[in-house]
Amino acid sequence: MSIAFLVLVRVLGPDQGRFPATTEVGVLVVGGAYLASWLLSIGRPRSHRVLTGIDVAATVSAGVGCALHGWLGPAAADARFDALLAINNALLVRAILIPSTPRRTLATGAVALLPIVLPAWAVAGGGLDVVNYLEPQLQAALFTGWGGIALLVPVLVSRVIYDLRAEVATAKTLGPYELGERIGAGGMGEVYRARHALLRRPTAIKVLRPGTTGEAAIARFEREVQLTASLTHPNTVAVYDFGRTADRFFYFAMELLDGRNLQEIVDATGPMEPRRVVHVLRQICGSLGEAHTRGLVHRDVKAANVILCTRGGQRDVVKVVDFGLAQPVSAPSTPEGLVEGTPAYLAPEAWGSGLVDPRTDLYAVGVLAHCLLSGSVPFGDSELLALVHRHVNEAPAVLETEPELARIVSTLLRKDPADRFASAGELDAALLLVEFELGAWTQSEAAAWWARHGTIKRADGSTGGLETTVVVPAPR
Repeated sequence: MSIAFLVLVRVLGPDQGRFPATTEVGVLVVGGAYLASWLLSIGRPRSHRVLTGIDVAATVSAGVGCALHGWLGPAAADARFDALLAINNALLVRAILIPSTPRRTLATGAVALLPIVLPAWAVAGGGLDVVNYLEPQLQAALFTGWGGIALLVPVLVSRVIYDLRAEVATAKTLGPYELGERIGAGGMGEVYRARHALLRRPTAIKVLRPGTTGEAAIARFEREVQLTASLTHPNTVAVYDFGRTADRFFYFAMELLDGRNLQEIVDATGPMEPRRVVHVLRQICGSLGEAHTRGLVHRDVKAANVILCTRGGQRDVVKVVDFGLAQPVSAPSTPEGLVEGTPAYLAPEAWGSGLVDPRTDLYAVGVLAHCLLSGSVPFGDSELLALVHRHVNEAPAVLETEPELARIVSTLLRKDPADRFASAGELDAALLLVEFELGAWTQSEAAAWWARHGTIKRADGSTGGLETTVVVPAPR
């Protein structure tokens, strides 16, 4: 496109006739870059990184070719603006034809414009002697302003087209699954209601959002799938499948949980009845107990990552979700200077050494229990640094609930991991004694509760805990 534009300008413009040698070189550079990019793109499938490199190289080469025409040709005053207009059109056509994030369009376009804009400032500073029909400073300002417009328009076009393409792509099928409505969105992905095309089984599909497909994001996405799929406890969300489409949409299919997470329930209805809290915590212990036995630490246990749903006619069945931050106990911790997780639920050792083990998850269970019994987490209204200080140094307020249950929560929230319960099994045994003392939460009570509160809405933007990642700098 840029070659055709240059040729048209030179043939119909005031300098009809044979191109200057520098213009011919520029046209060859642009044409050769686009031809090479086309040849490299066809044939066998290329990786995302290779295709990105081809895109950037071709676009930058177009900028170099246009600069050769504009700055090194004779009587270059008109040619310079021809060249700037040509690369402007080339960037616009690229934004229309090549799926690209706005950030990549901005970065690529800025580099492509440098060979045309920078010489204008060199002329203004006296570092380059060329024929000028404008004041050098005015020319440099015009080039900079026009270059900004040449960047802004393609970036806006990329944003609109890329978002539309993402919506259209996800509106199609993903592998053997037919997508329905979107039921949530998070930091990395989106979750859709779906069903298998042949089995007709209701399914939830989690799709890695386009634009987050860097190597680290993909690796974390695959890790979440692999770790969750390795767990079989009935209180852990079940993963069915994992795949990637031709459009590079990574996704995995899991059981559809038509319930509400604990955070939504507490926000809508307030603290839970103690017997129901024990019922919920015992199921969480079952899920975490299997993970810990396999040497995995969840690292993001919280109210939004526990869903209450109906399974097999049973109400208040717990499903623990979002193993995206899970890691083996023996694995290296987060890189120095970063803390991963949800700050209000992080144990003191996570802020300190960064070394975590199953007792770190149990601390988060204590925060969750406090939330369910009182309606709020212990230190949740604090600023980040104050929150860290309080988790590390302050004991939370004593809960006004059944004494033995309050003692269990207090034990879970001890600062030293050695002072907490040693395992999820030990915690479950303590909760079993409380359940025996208070009486079990029954199915009839659960059914009656949902009959009264069955209209609880899903929080805006929530995935029911299916996508949660918080990465914050570790306090110094």
